[in-house]
Amino acid sequence: MALREEVTGTESAREITLPKLNAARVALCYLDDSRPPLEDSDAAELVRQRGFMLLGVMPRLGLPSLSGADEEREWNVSWRAWRWKEVLPAARSCAYLKWFRGQGTFISWGEYPSFYALWGPRGDQSDSYRAGLLSRPELEVLDVIAEHGPISSRELWFRLRSRLARRSDLLAALAVLQKRFFVTVAGGDLKGWSMHHWDLAARCAPPGLLDKLPSPAEAQSRLVTVAVRNLVCCRPRDVAGLFGWAPSDVAEVAGDLVRQGVLRADMRIAGQPGPHFSHTLLGQANTYCKPRA
Repeated sequence: MALREEVTGTESAREITLPKLNAARVALCYLDDSRPPLEDSDAAELVRQRGFMLLGVMPRLGLPSLSGADEEREWNVSWRAWRWKEVLPAARSCAYLKWFRGQGTFISWGEYPSFYALWGPRGDQSDSYRAGLLSRPELEVLDVIAEHGPISSRELWFRLRSRLARRSDLLAALAVLQKRFFVTVAGGDLKGWSMHHWDLAARCAPPGLLDKLPSPAEAQSRLVTVAVRNLVCCRPRDVAGLFGWAPSDVAEVAGDLVRQGVLRADMRIAGQPGPHFSHTLLGQANTYCKPRA
């Protein structure tokens, strides 16, 4: 059953209830042919189809997750997704780092340039430090990764423990460096409690991918489009909260995309004030399908 039948019922009723919206979002945790991701190749393809996905199930964010199709998971992260956070970046199938509100995030190479254009580094680490964009601990961590990456978390701490006051300083620095696309996960050790390996984000990207980046306006438009598609139907504030943007800016970009025929504004979430936006693919055959029983 296509989502159009669930959402509208008739052509004149363009309203979606929260339970049906949540079900439609869960459907995006499955491949476009409705299969759950079971193999590494399935997971890589699903990330490519969605553009970006979370590691664990986070209903408050609304984004699809590589754990979302596993009904047997014991917590919000499935054991398969726990493995994929090391395996997929090691195979260069996609990027993995902590990004959306500090949550584990898979990003396809197709959408990676847009993130990098908006949040990636300008110049090298020394330039960023002199400009006040990096703290001293962040620079220390980045210098070691630049020289020795890919490097395990254990080895990274061994090399830095005489320069950092606490291990928590390392974790805080890594969080900032991931958010700004200085570093990323480059694989990891799966024995026991998994452990990341770290490398420069630019070094992990496919050759040539970052040579010509989109303009900031193009990148924002692209990410708004993908976010709306992944959220199925949403308000500007829902997208703004993901990226740290002003809702008014998202509304302006989404309005332009409606005029271009990329998004639509003729559907609303029941009980929530508008405006609401959805993708023009919503309602087409084989799009947003229910998972197989």
